Amino acid sequence: WVSEVAYEKVSNLYLGSDGIKDQFGWERLKKFGSSRLHQRLKSNSRLPVTDQQRLLKSNILEWKQNEEQTDDICLIGIQV
Repeated sequence: WVSEVAYEKVSNLYLGSDGIKDQFGWERLKKFGSSRLHQRLKSNSRLPVTDQQRLLKSNILEWKQNEEQTDDICLIGIQV
């Protein structure tokens, strides 16, 4: 299957599993959630890819603290 996507001069494309948004954290055992994930990706999108990776990993580790990882965590970021 072939699809075309229009993009700006520099765009980021993120593909991932549900593992990040479903990760429980210290805050009354709430999930990280889609809106929190999207906010983090959007706020860091202008940074170099390596900085985006470092910050998101730090955010997730800070969120889950001592909670067990509940699912796979897979996110691929492509900058075009």
